[in-house]
Amino acid sequence: MATQQVGAVLFPPELSFACSKVDCNHNIFSITPASGASAASSGTNIRFSFPTTNLMDFKNSVIQFRLKMTGAGARAPCNASYLFSRLQVLAGGQTMCVVNDLNLCEYVKFVAEDREPCPHKHDKVLTTMLANGVKAVNATVEDYDASPNVRFTMNLCALAHASPSIVPLDMLPSIDFILTVAGNDVVSTVSGITLPSKNVGTQLARPSAATATFEILDATLLASMYTIGNESYKAALGRRLAENGSLELILPKQMTTFSSAWTGSSRFSYSSHSLDRLHTVWRSTATDQTYNSQKQPALVAGSAYGALTDNPAQSLEEYGAGALAGGGVAEFTSAHQQFQFPTSKADTNLGPILGTNSATNITNRYDFSAMPTATINYRIQSALVPQFDCGPYQWAHLSAEANEVPKTKYTTMASWLHNYYLMSYRLSLPNSGLKPCISGLNSLGAGSTFIEVVSGGGVLASSYDTTTIAESTTVVQIQLGRQIVVIT
Repeated sequence: MATQQVGAVLFPPELSFACSKVDCNHNIFSITPASGASAASSGTNIRFSFPTTNLMDFKNSVIQFRLKMTGAGARAPCNASYLFSRLQVLAGGQTMCVVNDLNLCEYVKFVAEDREPCPHKHDKVLTTMLANGVKAVNATVEDYDASPNVRFTMNLCALAHASPSIVPLDMLPSIDFILTVAGNDVVSTVSGITLPSKNVGTQLARPSAATATFEILDATLLASMYTIGNESYKAALGRRLAENGSLELILPKQMTTFSSAWTGSSRFSYSSHSLDRLHTVWRSTATDQTYNSQKQPALVAGSAYGALTDNPAQSLEEYGAGALAGGGVAEFTSAHQQFQFPTSKADTNLGPILGTNSATNITNRYDFSAMPTATINYRIQSALVPQFDCGPYQWAHLSAEANEVPKTKYTTMASWLHNYYLMSYRLSLPNSGLKPCISGLNSLGAGSTFIEVVSGGGVLASSYDTTTIAESTTVVQIQLGRQIVVIT
């Protein structure tokens, strides 16, 4: 039976006279940035100043913007947030949180948590139809400059998971939310093929000179705001602040990146009062597959257009070709977002050859059978994590368990290894869905903790860059006089 607490005694609701009533008003305000208001290109900062009174819902407030692109066959990456490379949040000039490689961190969360598709967040690389309904073939540019009502949405990233999520801004210093626009290498270019009629497993071509650019237009902050009609809530917070000396704003899912060339291992040190998770991804630097320059979109392994008889090897599960020409589903990621298991198999078996100026058939390029003994683990100080040699298929389960989801973002095991491969490991208690429990690895007393990604067995390539993301919890202590103390 459900119960309700009255004082120190729990009563069933049938016996309780308690009643909750709050005189509340909710509205959403559109706030233009103090800088980067009309157009912002690569490397430009867009700065928003939050309101300074009332309650702001960090979870449901969002950034919206229009997108302008130039260059033959230009295509935006998956996720609107991938167009921004850095976030800094200042409170009274003091850094409350900062995320470098913001686009990578947000996409890793997208893959790790297998988030539901959300088209207004540009959750796919669009090939055959753009967001304004325009048919896109050959060198069509994904440009919305002439479509002012097409706006893409992203959440407040590092602030979106705050607890409590509705924050009294009149108890905090003035907050500035600063986004830096990413480089043009995050976009893709396509050319030379009519998409609906391509063969099974055919990789898209790209223009001979990949020179696509993009601009963020008319960015706005849609601030979800509340006001409480009487002073009871504000007074209660004031009393708690006076009694305890501070109030705590918990910011989980704070991301810090460590990148290096992959040589079979990578090592870094990190210090935090609550290290909650580790995530590691690999992106190819092999000839014609380098992720950090403009390429055509990369085909997701097992997805295809065409008849079943064209190439049975690529007809994998529901992404495979149908019985009729043009059947099946083709799905793409940008090369910048292609996370691969770091195999050293020959290029002819690695998957799509990117960077070529002609369409390429990718028959039998997802063969990972020669790596049955390859393992990759974390090592924290001297302890192996997990404490057994762990292969890529085992990480499919461990990564899902670490992120508390049934699976991460993949549909076939080939696409897991070729497009969405990541290692995630949880070092904290599971999330209850209520107030965050700060339970991650505390390394502050040790000065710093050495973390290593190590490989063993099998054949692993060196033609990759690897990035490990340390996910931690930040505590912001709100003190009298609108002062804060940030504990990382």
